[in-house]
Amino acid sequence: MAGVGRGRRLMLLVPAAFAATYTVDTDGEGDATTIAGGLALATDGDTVEVGPGTYVEYVTIEHDVHLVGTDATILGTGAGPVVRMTAGSLSGFSISGGAATAEGDDAGGGVRAEGDVTLGDLVVTGNTRSEEHTSELQSPCNLVCRLLLEK
Repeated sequence: MAGVGRGRRLMLLVPAAFAATYTVDTDGEGDATTIAGGLALATDGDTVEVGPGTYVEYVTIEHDVHLVGTDATILGTGAGPVVRMTAGSLSGFSISGGAATAEGDDAGGGVRAEGDVTLGDLVVTGNTRSEEHTSELQSPCNLVCRLLLEK
């Protein structure tokens, strides 16, 4: 075959994957009206931008997604930590109304973060825990982060 042989290289150009940005807005103008709905659209590297308002829901972040709020509040109903995350980043939210009610919730009534996560610009207040899950290490009950070390 002429042109392809010893000493020649074939270069294949593959377009880089681009991260997407999804918006969450209570008025229906975004990609989703709930934070959970926005997170369901996102994959690793994507950003979910949450518009102003109060979102009564529980949030779980299990992928390398950037969840960014602007004048946004995530309000739980006392049925566990408001935010649970094992990956990704969380910033720009007020978080309240959570409760560490089950074994293993520790003190994270507001945010329970484990693993490689980034937290910033958060106001985490007004979260509780049941008395049966109380220890000296669990106060205050708004935020708990566990660092998981891998060999």
